Amino acid sequence: MTHPYQLILISNRPIPNLTPALDRSFGAQKVFMLVEEAQRRKARCLEDVFKRYGIKTEIVPVSSKNDILEVTSAVKALCSRFKPDELVLNVSGGSHVERCGAFQVFFQQNRPVFCVEAATDELIWIHPAEKAKHNLEDRLRLKPYLEAFGNRVLGKREALSFPAAWRELQQFMVHAVEDLQHAISVMNYYASRGEWDPYPQISRKDWLNRPFRELLKRCVQLEIVELDSKRIAFSSEQARRFLNGDWLELYVYHHLDRLRQHCPIHDLAIGLEFESQNGNKNEMDVVLLSDNVMHFIECKTSNMQSRKMKRYGQGVLYKLETVTDQAGMFAKAMLVSYRDLKDSDKQRARDLKIKTVCASQLKQLDQHLTSWLRSKT
Repeated sequence: MTHPYQLILISNRPIPNLTPALDRSFGAQKVFMLVEEAQRRKARCLEDVFKRYGIKTEIVPVSSKNDILEVTSAVKALCSRFKPDELVLNVSGGSHVERCGAFQVFFQQNRPVFCVEAATDELIWIHPAEKAKHNLEDRLRLKPYLEAFGNRVLGKREALSFPAAWRELQQFMVHAVEDLQHAISVMNYYASRGEWDPYPQISRKDWLNRPFRELLKRCVQLEIVELDSKRIAFSSEQARRFLNGDWLELYVYHHLDRLRQHCPIHDLAIGLEFESQNGNKNEMDVVLLSDNVMHFIECKTSNMQSRKMKRYGQGVLYKLETVTDQAGMFAKAMLVSYRDLKDSDKQRARDLKIKTVCASQLKQLDQHLTSWLRSKT
């Protein structure tokens, strides 16, 4: 049975208010929001998202969300406009007083009430309780998801296609991860330098490094670089960026793209940049939505154990912690690193519930991604 009208209660968790209205099996035409003045900004964020999906909204004002008499009076007035099955109450948000007051009115009038278990993406009926749980439709996309929290999406990179031979190089670098870790760092250095020096010269020390020469040889064979008198020339800006770390981001991105066949991934982006309400900007390597839960991934090929990078690992983990805080309590984060992490960084990641996939674990990337996506913590 469809319920064309929904009443929601505003809180710091906008997603459980959005997903039931976006589920087409409900046939939602309009959403009513019980709002006090201090919540207007949050309500506007939700209004903008609902509008994007063609759903109308209306504010039901209250002067205080903690005044039980005012809350029940406002809810009764709204209910008087609709038949019992037309208007449904979502008690996933709001204050304790709002939830109790609104539920009391709906229960007394025998109107339907539900809540959303965001961790499992399930809608649970509270009244009538005998109705079965409902797995919510995955219609939400990255941009409206972030905007619901007051963030502003600034743009994203295109996951550009590249020659099939480059994929062979990715596989080689992952397969030989134990032998190529230093060589990859050296290649990062020359690829980074290539941004301003079109023909960086290889030092004698690096030239004598056998794994680096093997990596360089493969890059020449694949026409990613040219070599002339120990000077490197990158075949294109895309090739330079590929060897400067983009290869790992694309490797993770394409693995996730293939996993769509088995996992409920309903949006996926690379190089997504957004700005929080306080003006802080972040660009994330890979971002995806699965079961209406945001997942952030950072991909690093640099050596975060070196003295020069002493605080770099801490900075990456802090960044992941910050962005997950801006995307809801169930948002998840992962750090994919070509090299191993310091023990202190691993412990910090565990404390923050950030999944890490490092060094030789890359060989089982699909397994790590799948278990991470399916986990509910």
